[in-house]
Formats: sequence, structure tokens, C-alpha cells
Amino acid sequence: MIKCQISFGVLIASLILLTGFKKNIGQQNISSTKSVHTYNGVGIFSDPVKVSIAGASVIQGDKGERPVKAMVYLSRAVSEPVTVEYSTKNGSAIAGVDYVATKGSVTFQPGEAAKWITISIIGEVAADPDEDATNAASVSVDFKVFLDNVKSVIQYTIEHSEAIITIIQKIALNPPISSGDQAVYEVIISFTGYISLYGNDPQGCAGQGGIVVLSGLLSGIENVASDDDIDYTGNLDMIINMNLCSVTRPPGSSEDKWCGIKVDGSGKVFTELEMIYGSTDSSRGGYIKIENQDGRFIRTVTGDCDAQQIDDEWVMVPNKSIASAFNGTELRKLTTRTLRKGIYVDIDPESGNKTVVEVLRKIK
Repeated sequence: MIKCQISFGVLIASLILLTGFKKNIGQQNISSTKSVHTYNGVGIFSDPVKVSIAGASVIQGDKGERPVKAMVYLSRAVSEPVTVEYSTKNGSAIAGVDYVATKGSVTFQPGEAAKWITISIIGEVAADPDEDATNAASVSVDFKVFLDNVKSVIQYTIEHSEAIITIIQKIALNPPISSGDQAVYEVIISFTGYISLYGNDPQGCAGQGGIVVLSGLLSGIENVASDDDIDYTGNLDMIINMNLCSVTRPPGSSEDKWCGIKVDGSGKVFTELEMIYGSTDSSRGGYIKIENQDGRFIRTVTGDCDAQQIDDEWVMVPNKSIASAFNGTELRKLTTRTLRKGIYVDIDPESGNKTVVEVLRKIK
């Protein structure tokens, strides 16, 4: 058995060091959606639990269907199960044409504070043939997801009962995209696995791991000197559904123990992807970092680590937290001079964690 003798100050310092950026991106703003926790993850509170749902956006594909995820979240972890029912409703987007009508429920088990709803978006090829004629002036449509009912033995209030899901269409008609000499790509960048501050996860404290996804449009000027780096930027949609493995020292104990932290989050982040110059494929690579610039990234943090560590982790999400996976990360498989359509997979031989860069299409 592995034993850790790590002080709490060293632990927090490690968090900051392990999530440092290549460039300083400044101080993060704090939103008002903080989840409150005690040491063991579930406390006794007299105030009602607040139930909310977060909006999202997605680019409409050119064929088939693609998923979009909306996060249902609580103001704190609960000690009794909470079931939330939901359903979709048309806006300018039409069920069966732009998206698949969806209804159902999610149940929060004791200790949980976030759940995810998946809705399918219908690609342009399968859409209404009159869509281009009827929506010629529009570059996006939207629909809503409503929280219809909550079933719980504990007190609750519904703080945000509806979320707007925006479907981005006709990308080439968008003025920021169509103007200028920048190349534009649609990308999905994902990390699947677990994250541990201290090597592998020897006792399963990170559970089944999780996933982090960045998706949207990146643009950059590619007409640069042959020995210059190429910078791509964009405001990408980010979802975090990740388990972290850390250590904590329980009250009255002289030894540290493994503990887990669950991080869920949803929102837009400013993303920079730098394609590093190299004279050969083996000397090239990508370098990515993210920043929550508007301070409205919604997140919840739960777990059985120390309460102060839970709170500190909440403050760092998404800019400084290793749960974000992509802040200051090398994308070793991006060895092309510029972005090119394709799927680039990097599997860590020790942990089995997988990073995938999907360049879906070049817009211009």
C-alpha cells in the first residue's frame, strides 16, 4: 500500500504548480453558482436546495446527428435522492427538423450535485429542404429545455427552470467568419480518463474517471513565415465531467489518505491552440490553453477530500484546475504544419488516458 505524507499547504501548492500556463492568463472571476460542502461531502443544511439547468450551444453538423449536453445542477450536494424531470420545447428550432424532441428525468444520489442531459441535433443534410429559404437571414436557431418537476423529500426551490440551446447554422454566413483572411476549422478536442495529482490511481479514488470536451470553431492566420508558429483562437464550448484523485488528512489522523473530487462544469472558454514550429514532424506539436474570460462558467465540486480543498478546487475551475485537462497541455499528435481534417489520437501508455483531436472540417 502506498502511504502519502503530504501537508495540506504542499497539496495546494502542487495544484497551482501542476496547472500553470505557458503564458499568464490573469485572475479568474468568480460566478455565483458555488456549491457548499462539508468534509464528508454531504452536510446538514436548513436552507432549501436550489435546482438549475445551464444552457449550451452546438454547431449543426452537415450529416446525421450529433449530441449536445446540458448540465442540471444543485446548489449543494444532497443527503437524500432528488429526481428532476425535464422536456424540450420548440423555439426558432423545430423538433424533428433541427433537433430530436426529448423528455425524461435525472436522479441525484446522496453526495451528487450535477447531472447531464443529452439531446440529439439533426444535421443539415437530414434537415428540412426549405430551411435555407425560410431562414436565409439566420445563422442560428434555438430551443429550450424545461425543468418540469422535482421529486424530493428535502426542501428545494427551482432557481433556473429553463435553458436555451443554440444551434449554430450557416457558419460561412457569419460575418466574423466570412470576413478576413483567417482559416477557420471546426474542432472537437476531448480528454477521457482520470486525473491524479500523484501518478496512477492505486485505490480507485477517481472512480471511473470522466471526460472533458472542447468544441467549436478555431481560426488563425496560416500565411506566416515557414519557421513561425501558427496561432488559432476561438471561444469554444467546454464541458467538464471529471473525477480527480488527491490526498487529504482526516481530522485526528497523522497520515494522509487518498480522496476523490468530482468536478462538473459547462460554459464557453477562450481557447488558444499554438502549432509549434518544427523542421520535422517529430519536432512539431500543438500547445493548448483555455481561459474563462467572462466569469460565467458554471461548475460544481463535490467529494470526500477536505472542505478547504473542495472550495479551493471550485475557485480554480476551469482556468487553473487540472480537471480542465487542457490548460497548458501539449497535443503531441498534432504534428502537421497547419490544422488538417482528421482524427489525432494520443493514448498515455501508463494511465490509459486518451486525448483526441478531431478536425471535422475546414470552413474557409
